[in-house]
Amino acid sequence: MLKHLTQQKNKRHVLNLKSMKEPVSAIRRYGLFQLYGYRRVTQELRNRGFHYNHMLVMKLMKQMGLSSIVRMKKYHSYKAA
Repeated sequence: MLKHLTQQKNKRHVLNLKSMKEPVSAIRRYGLFQLYGYRRVTQELRNRGFHYNHMLVMKLMKQMGLSSIVRMKKYHSYKAA
């Protein structure tokens, strides 16, 4: 009986994760949002009315193969003594 209940719970969890992937991929699809990491994506989701945990957003982005574009650091030739 207990095994059956946990299997049902796992199925619901997987279906729930699939529905959560859609808003995350929608944010990353357009414009400057492609530069966003999980923190900014989480904040943008909250602005749009979705309240997901930041660790869940990070997990979803990793599963979908989404990563932020790491920008080059600016060159500073002057070093103060």
